[in-house]
Amino acid sequence: MNEEIILSMAGPYVKDGSITYSVFNNIFSVLSRREQYEVTEILYRNGITLVDSETVVLDVDEDVEDDFEVLYDEALFKDSSVSISGAEEILSVNKDIRQSNDILCHLIQEGNRQAVQDLCVKNKRLVDKYVLQYQKRYGNRLDFEDLEQVGFIGLIRAAEKFEFQKGTAFSTYAVFWIRQAISREIMDNGYAIRIPVHMMERIAKVVAVDNKLIGMEIPLAQRIKEIGEELSMPEEAVRECLVLKTNYLSYASLNAPVGDEDESELGELIPLEGAETVEDIVMQHALREKLEEVLKTLTEREQRIMRLRYGLDDGRKRTLEEVGQEFGVTRERIRQIEAKALIKLRHPSRSRKLKAFLDEGDQL
Repeated sequence: MNEEIILSMAGPYVKDGSITYSVFNNIFSVLSRREQYEVTEILYRNGITLVDSETVVLDVDEDVEDDFEVLYDEALFKDSSVSISGAEEILSVNKDIRQSNDILCHLIQEGNRQAVQDLCVKNKRLVDKYVLQYQKRYGNRLDFEDLEQVGFIGLIRAAEKFEFQKGTAFSTYAVFWIRQAISREIMDNGYAIRIPVHMMERIAKVVAVDNKLIGMEIPLAQRIKEIGEELSMPEEAVRECLVLKTNYLSYASLNAPVGDEDESELGELIPLEGAETVEDIVMQHALREKLEEVLKTLTEREQRIMRLRYGLDDGRKRTLEEVGQEFGVTRERIRQIEAKALIKLRHPSRSRKLKAFLDEGDQL
């Protein structure tokens, strides 16, 4: 690509060393997204930055920057690249992502793997914001980094489905997918006992009001009455929510000793949700066979990582950190490989083999 021509085209529109995204798109709209990506590199090499126009609302990533503490290893983003063995593509891990969300989404929809990585880095603070919110709202046993990974999957799915012509900002559109992915993971895997989503939402509302009243030193009976009035909820329903919160969603309560000799724990005496039938066992066996068949389409390294991350062999899910230690690489590298494997597994040639085992409405 001719650098001189690119600079001459952009020159008249450069102001204070920057050019707006809208002007950039107007000038270079005839180029493919891949070529536009190269153009941005040329501009940055020559000290020209891309900025939002004054009439455009700031990206969410900038809005939350002052309120957010970086919760991940800063060291992950100091290296310009991550070295990997074999013939796999080397993906840049740069904290300063220069392309707009729109450009990255276009590239992702064209199959660009580097754009997937860049989108995750660029929108990390947005994902972290909702991980923190949901961890605070629904206390659960899942690690921050595991929920962050789920949030990234929601972000990538948003990019794959984003429709530019509708005029919605990507950050606004992506929030729905991020929140849905995080909340569903918490509801499905965040507690020893699964409680339906609608009940969890009700409990969260009750607890939010109750927390305010506790600070006012109001007795429990009076709190229940006031919560019911504020939420237009029967007192019995409020009491049920508080009981569920205290006895089922608290790890301390599940570990409480019971019996005359304290020989058992409460968690051991709570029946599992639905005992397995013969049909369930047969279905699980068939699913396992299909899953093994699909996993064999991945590389040996991807298979091992997926087995460890999702506990496919021993039922114990490993964190990104644990898997990274086993392979001798960073957790960021493990996240990259896992994301690549998940993209492969979502391909119709593989995903259709597992769709028969999913509940209606579920997606791979």
